Amino acid sequence: MGSGSQNAGWVLGGCMLTENGSEAQKHALLPRIAAGELLLSYGLSEPNVGGNLASVETSAERQGDQIIVKDAKRWCTEADWADYIYCLVRSGNQDARHNNLSMLLISTDTPSVTMQPIEHISLRYTVSMDVYFDDVCLDSDAIVGGPDMWNQG
Repeated sequence: MGSGSQNAGWVLGGCMLTENGSEAQKHALLPRIAAGELLLSYGLSEPNVGGNLASVETSAERQGDQIIVKDAKRWCTEADWADYIYCLVRSGNQDARHNNLSMLLISTDTPSVTMQPIEHISLRYTVSMDVYFDDVCLDSDAIVGGPDMWNQG
């Protein structure tokens, strides 16, 4: 792994989880991030909406203690190396553009998560990925900050 990927993993993973993670997430993940054993990638932009995060289309629906995630993210730099994607999803009605958003930690080895590299002219050390979520099933502990943070992204 190059130093660029390690720095991104520490910055993306460590800072975001320090500020927003649940105590259980911090305890389980921050020591591994600090040791360089765990990397995260952002999953924010999307093919149809670009960086307009208020228009996110990737959906997440709670079904009991499970969360079902559908759609895709674009420009997920280092997702092919990452252990988790720190992912913004629409967790409620699309009409409430700035509300009904949640952040999830989605393990890249979760069944029904697939990736495809995309051309990105300005990156030299890694590639960006399109990441697809085809009815990905997660436990509610994947909600960044814990279940009380549902719709608080």
